[in-house]
Amino acid sequence: MFLFTSSALKTHSHRGFTLVELLVTIAIAAIFMSLAAPSFQTMLLNNRMAAQTDELTNTLNFARNTALSQSVSVLVCPLGATNSTTCGTNWGLGWMVVNDPNGAPFLSQSKRSKINGPTLSATANVTFDARGLSTTQSNFSICDSRGTSFGRSVQVIATGFVQVGDTPGTAVWGLPALSCP
Repeated sequence: MFLFTSSALKTHSHRGFTLVELLVTIAIAAIFMSLAAPSFQTMLLNNRMAAQTDELTNTLNFARNTALSQSVSVLVCPLGATNSTTCGTNWGLGWMVVNDPNGAPFLSQSKRSKINGPTLSATANVTFDARGLSTTQSNFSICDSRGTSFGRSVQVIATGFVQVGDTPGTAVWGLPALSCP
Protein backbone atom coordinates (compact mmCIF):
# COMPACT_ATOMS: atom_id res chain seq x y z
CA MET A 1 0.00 0.00 0.00
CA PHE A 2 1.26 3.41 -0.96
CA LEU A 3 0.43 6.38 1.23
CA PHE A 4 0.33 9.88 -0.09
CA THR A 5 1.81 12.46 2.12
CA SER A 6 0.61 16.02 2.19
CA SER A 7 3.82 17.22 0.66
CA ALA A 8 3.33 15.04 -2.39
CA LEU A 9 -0.08 16.56 -3.10
CA LYS A 10 1.07 20.17 -2.99
CA THR A 11 1.32 21.89 -6.30
CA HIS A 12 3.34 24.94 -6.93
CA SER A 13 1.36 27.93 -8.17
CA HIS A 14 3.05 30.93 -9.74
CA ARG A 15 1.48 34.33 -9.35
CA GLY A 16 2.02 37.34 -11.62
CA PHE A 17 1.10 38.82 -14.98
CA THR A 18 1.73 37.31 -18.33
CA LEU A 19 3.27 39.42 -21.03
CA VAL A 20 -0.04 39.50 -22.93
CA GLU A 21 -1.93 40.78 -19.88
CA LEU A 22 0.66 43.48 -19.33
CA LEU A 23 0.53 44.62 -22.97
CA VAL A 24 -3.28 44.78 -22.96
CA THR A 25 -3.22 46.87 -19.76
CA ILE A 26 -0.68 49.29 -21.24
CA ALA A 27 -2.72 49.60 -24.46
CA ILE A 28 -5.90 50.44 -22.52
CA ALA A 29 -4.03 53.00 -20.40
CA ALA A 30 -2.62 54.62 -23.57
CA ILE A 31 -6.11 54.92 -25.06
CA PHE A 32 -7.43 56.61 -21.91
CA MET A 33 -4.47 59.00 -21.81
CA SER A 34 -4.94 59.99 -25.47
CA LEU A 35 -8.59 60.78 -24.74
CA ALA A 36 -7.69 62.87 -21.67
CA ALA A 37 -4.84 64.87 -23.26
CA PRO A 38 -7.00 67.47 -25.11
CA SER A 39 -9.03 68.15 -21.97
CA PHE A 40 -5.85 68.53 -19.96
CA GLN A 41 -4.46 71.00 -22.53
CA THR A 42 -7.67 73.07 -22.39
CA MET A 43 -7.58 73.07 -18.60
CA LEU A 44 -3.93 74.18 -18.64
CA LEU A 45 -4.64 77.07 -21.05
CA ASN A 46 -7.69 78.17 -19.03
CA ASN A 47 -5.63 78.20 -15.83
CA ARG A 48 -2.93 80.32 -17.49
CA MET A 49 -5.55 82.82 -18.66
CA ALA A 50 -7.10 82.99 -15.19
CA ALA A 51 -3.68 83.43 -13.56
CA GLN A 52 -2.70 86.28 -15.91
CA THR A 53 -6.07 87.97 -15.32
CA ASP A 54 -5.73 87.63 -11.55
CA GLU A 55 -2.15 88.95 -11.55
CA LEU A 56 -3.13 92.02 -13.55
CA THR A 57 -6.20 92.67 -11.39
CA ASN A 58 -4.15 92.32 -8.20
CA THR A 59 -1.50 94.70 -9.57
CA LEU A 60 -4.09 97.33 -10.49
CA ASN A 61 -5.74 97.07 -7.06
CA PHE A 62 -2.31 97.25 -5.39
CA ALA A 63 -1.50 100.42 -7.35
CA ARG A 64 -4.81 102.04 -6.41
CA ASN A 65 -4.42 101.13 -2.74
CA THR A 66 -0.86 102.49 -2.74
CA ALA A 67 -2.06 105.76 -4.25
CA LEU A 68 -4.76 106.06 -1.58
CA SER A 69 -2.61 105.06 1.39
CA GLN A 70 0.44 107.18 0.46
CA SER A 71 -1.43 110.12 -1.14
CA VAL A 72 0.71 109.99 -4.29
CA SER A 73 0.00 109.25 -7.91
CA VAL A 74 0.83 105.72 -9.04
CA LEU A 75 1.34 104.63 -12.63
CA VAL A 76 0.79 101.15 -14.11
CA CYS A 77 2.34 100.85 -17.56
CA PRO A 78 4.13 98.40 -19.90
CA LEU A 79 7.43 97.06 -18.65
CA GLY A 80 10.39 99.13 -19.79
CA ALA A 81 14.09 98.53 -19.26
CA THR A 82 15.12 96.42 -16.27
CA ASN A 83 14.94 98.38 -12.98
CA SER A 84 13.89 101.52 -14.83
CA THR A 85 10.91 103.75 -14.10
CA THR A 86 10.52 104.57 -17.80
CA CYS A 87 7.51 102.86 -19.35
CA GLY A 88 7.83 100.59 -22.33
CA THR A 89 5.39 100.35 -25.22
CA ASN A 90 4.51 96.64 -25.32
CA TRP A 91 2.11 95.32 -22.68
CA GLY A 92 2.87 91.81 -23.93
CA LEU A 93 6.29 91.94 -22.24
CA GLY A 94 4.79 92.63 -18.82
CA TRP A 95 3.93 95.61 -16.65
CA MET A 96 5.30 97.71 -13.81
CA VAL A 97 4.04 99.95 -11.02
CA VAL A 98 5.78 103.31 -10.57
CA ASN A 99 5.06 105.38 -7.46
CA ASP A 100 5.05 109.17 -7.81
CA PRO A 101 5.89 109.20 -11.55
CA ASN A 102 5.91 113.03 -11.73
CA GLY A 103 7.99 113.65 -8.59
CA ALA A 104 10.69 111.28 -7.39
CA PRO A 105 9.63 108.10 -9.22
CA PHE A 106 10.55 104.69 -7.92
CA LEU A 107 9.72 101.22 -9.14
CA SER A 108 7.31 99.61 -6.72
CA GLN A 109 6.54 96.39 -8.56
CA SER A 110 7.15 94.71 -11.91
CA LYS A 111 5.88 91.60 -13.64
CA ARG A 112 7.48 90.01 -16.69
CA SER A 113 5.14 87.97 -18.89
CA LYS A 114 5.86 84.29 -19.33
CA ILE A 115 7.12 83.01 -22.65
CA ASN A 116 4.32 81.21 -24.51
CA GLY A 117 1.82 82.54 -22.00
CA PRO A 118 -1.24 84.67 -22.68
CA THR A 119 -0.60 88.06 -24.28
CA LEU A 120 -1.81 91.33 -22.83
CA SER A 121 -2.83 94.45 -24.72
CA ALA A 122 -4.31 97.69 -23.40
CA THR A 123 -5.81 100.94 -24.60
CA ALA A 124 -3.85 103.18 -22.20
CA ASN A 125 -1.54 103.37 -19.21
CA VAL A 126 -3.30 103.63 -15.86
CA THR A 127 -2.53 106.46 -13.46
CA PHE A 128 -4.23 106.56 -10.08
CA ASP A 129 -4.19 109.94 -8.35
CA ALA A 130 -3.86 110.51 -4.59
CA ARG A 131 -7.65 110.00 -4.21
CA GLY A 132 -7.56 106.62 -6.01
CA LEU A 133 -9.24 107.93 -9.15
CA SER A 134 -8.00 106.89 -12.57
CA THR A 135 -7.04 109.69 -14.95
CA THR A 136 -8.31 107.69 -17.92
CA GLN A 137 -10.42 104.62 -18.57
CA SER A 138 -8.26 101.68 -19.59
CA ASN A 139 -9.35 98.45 -21.26
CA PHE A 140 -7.17 95.33 -21.13
CA SER A 141 -7.46 92.24 -23.35
CA ILE A 142 -5.78 88.99 -22.35
CA CYS A 143 -5.60 86.42 -25.14
CA ASP A 144 -3.89 83.16 -25.99
CA SER A 145 -3.46 81.03 -29.11
CA ARG A 146 -7.15 80.01 -29.10
CA GLY A 147 -8.29 83.50 -30.14
CA THR A 148 -10.95 85.97 -29.10
CA SER A 149 -13.62 83.47 -28.02
CA PHE A 150 -11.42 82.47 -25.05
CA GLY A 151 -10.05 85.98 -24.34
CA ARG A 152 -10.51 87.74 -21.01
CA SER A 153 -11.09 91.41 -20.31
CA VAL A 154 -10.21 93.79 -17.46
CA GLN A 155 -11.27 97.42 -17.23
CA VAL A 156 -10.27 100.32 -15.02
CA ILE A 157 -12.96 103.02 -14.96
CA ALA A 158 -12.52 106.68 -14.01
CA THR A 159 -13.52 106.05 -10.37
CA GLY A 160 -10.52 103.69 -10.08
CA PHE A 161 -12.69 100.59 -9.85
CA VAL A 162 -11.14 97.51 -11.49
CA GLN A 163 -13.63 95.13 -13.04
CA VAL A 164 -13.06 91.76 -14.69
CA GLY A 165 -15.21 90.28 -17.44
CA ASP A 166 -17.29 87.31 -16.30
CA THR A 167 -17.62 85.63 -19.67
CA PRO A 168 -14.60 84.57 -21.75
CA GLY A 169 -14.68 86.15 -25.20
CA THR A 170 -16.84 89.08 -24.07
CA ALA A 171 -15.52 92.55 -23.29
CA VAL A 172 -16.50 93.88 -19.88
CA TRP A 173 -16.86 97.33 -21.47
CA GLY A 174 -19.40 96.21 -24.09
CA LEU A 175 -18.68 97.74 -27.46
CA PRO A 176 -16.33 97.66 -29.22
CA ALA A 177 -16.07 93.94 -28.72
CA LEU A 178 -13.06 92.19 -27.26
CA SER A 179 -10.37 91.67 -29.87
CA CYS A 180 -7.16 89.67 -29.75
CA PRO A 181 -4.00 90.53 -31.65
